[in-house]
Amino acid sequence: MLELSARVPFGPATDPAQCAPWPTPVSAFNFQWLKGTFVPNQRDRLTKVTDAISAANTQIEKIRAQAVTPIEVGQRQANGNVVRTADDTLAERSLRTHAQRQTVNAIVEIRKTLDPTVPPILKDMARASFTADTLRQRVFDKLSVLARASLTGLDRAGWAHLKANYAAMLKDLAPIELFAAAQRCIDDGSAESLPLLDSIRLENFRRPKDSRAFLNAALVTLANVPEFNDAQPLLGEVQAANQTALLMWAQFHDHSAHARVLKMTSGLANLGQPARSGHPALGDE
Repeated sequence: MLELSARVPFGPATDPAQCAPWPTPVSAFNFQWLKGTFVPNQRDRLTKVTDAISAANTQIEKIRAQAVTPIEVGQRQANGNVVRTADDTLAERSLRTHAQRQTVNAIVEIRKTLDPTVPPILKDMARASFTADTLRQRVFDKLSVLARASLTGLDRAGWAHLKANYAAMLKDLAPIELFAAAQRCIDDGSAESLPLLDSIRLENFRRPKDSRAFLNAALVTLANVPEFNDAQPLLGEVQAANQTALLMWAQFHDHSAHARVLKMTSGLANLGQPARSGHPALGDE
């Protein structure tokens, strides 16, 4: 038996303060919300982080440029050489150390100015990335998108009536006829054919295994589902933006080890991820 999961609060489970649901309830999650609200908000967050870090880096570069002025202690000769005593060398070293310390302190203070603003944005970006992963598994996975596909202009009642009619029509079809109907829908490839294709999938799944016309997993793999195709890069963009912001923040604070880990993780995450077209519970196992 498969085990159902609880409703995801769309926030880190270990931090109750971050577990408040997004303003839009789960029941209203749809492609227009994804494209028009969820992804643009993540883009805006990345822009804010990028602009803040860029402005701070500009200030830091100015301070570093001022710090390269050479410090010389001693008596300059007519030929340009500088004669230093042991005390002069110690004094020059002390001055250089003090100047370097001042430079470091100034850079640290600039970095601290972003602590009240950037980390909260990063938390929201991480939360959005977590939500994107959940949406990919539960809302915009291929099977879910196929299951809620409808004809243009139908309301919820009309959609339910249509699916009921399809179910009644397919109930007594022979396996070879069910197979032919599925193949025609796949060959059609239009969004209008998806409600019938999903009804065929459900009818095939309802039958005993020895009476099924095809593998449900094969049907889902071959189905062309536009909403699924369009949603995947958008969800990936949300997660990529989160990784980019984290990497920028680690590099800004000169956490080189953390930055290397993020680069490696991001690189591994982008290596050949085939789109999930199937589902572990398609009834073919």
